[in-house]
Order: sequence, then C-alpha cells, then structure tokens
Amino acid sequence: MMHPQYLRFASEAGGVHATPRELIRVARSHITLRGKSRELRAARHNWLRSMLTQHSASRVEYIDVMRGKA
Repeated sequence: MMHPQYLRFASEAGGVHATPRELIRVARSHITLRGKSRELRAARHNWLRSMLTQHSASRVEYIDVMRGKA
C-alpha cells in the first residue's frame, strides 16, 4: 500500500489512535466487489498487512514524539 493511501484511510478511521479493526473496516469499504472476491484473497491480505505495518510504525513514531524522544 502506498503511504498516501494509508494516510487517507488512517485519517478516515481516526488517525494514529485508530485500532487495526477500524483501519481494516475503512479500507474494505473502498475495495471493489472483485477485490473482495476469494480469488484475490491473498493479494488483499498482503495489502492490508502492509497498511497495518505502516500504522504500527506511525504509532511508534507518534509515541516517541509525544515522549520527547524524537
């Protein structure tokens, strides 16, 4: 997943405070019916995992900034 796309989904889900479930729910709302099909399941899961990886990194960075470490 491209970073601007992640940012769009994260802001819609509630920013850095959004839970993984909220992020997935927002991302799935933007997927076409074909994208939700069984044949694209592996690709969809990889796409969602990349989003969750970016979200985790954003949360770590946010926490570091709030604690004054960055």
